[in-house]
Amino acid sequence: MNSGSCFKRKSGLKELHELSELKFLKVENLDLRNYRGVEFPKQMSSFTNLVYFSLEDCNKCQHLPPLEQLPYLKRLYLNKLDSLEYMSEIDYSEELSNSSFIPSLESLQSLEIKWCSKLESLPEGMSGLTSLHRLYIWCCPKLKSLPEGIQGLTSLYTLQIIHCPILLERCKRETGEDWPKIAHIPNLEGDLYQQQTN
Repeated sequence: MNSGSCFKRKSGLKELHELSELKFLKVENLDLRNYRGVEFPKQMSSFTNLVYFSLEDCNKCQHLPPLEQLPYLKRLYLNKLDSLEYMSEIDYSEELSNSSFIPSLESLQSLEIKWCSKLESLPEGMSGLTSLHRLYIWCCPKLKSLPEGIQGLTSLYTLQIIHCPILLERCKRETGEDWPKIAHIPNLEGDLYQQQTN
């Protein structure tokens, strides 16, 4: 398996356990769907060369997998994680804190969060996403606010928010509580754009 490999899995993670033991593993693209466990195994952090990571239809997962050792990750796609309430990972060791998920992803350029019906907050550690260009948030009706750290993301060019009523209200131009956090972003899309032009 070489650096251009793409690994797709639509059920269990047995193969991931086996593959993670290969010293030459250089998977760059991982698309994981329909995993039914409550949490992901910490062995997933062995995929240190990941550039693109997609999690879809993992409806029972309450936490994200351990991503603190993915220095090359450029795109993270989260879709239909119905049990995810907070974007944090399980504390697998004393050294690993819940806030370590975001600050370590300094190469991340695109973050997409879609159809996470229970998600209530994004991590304050988002200030560590210094390379982030695009942030898409769709259909997260319980998402209450944007973290303070987003205000310092000078590389963030596009913010797209669709069907997030609480968040949209907070992002109203000039009057919304979260408007100062996003006023510097050049390209506001989706419901944000419609709201600004009405």
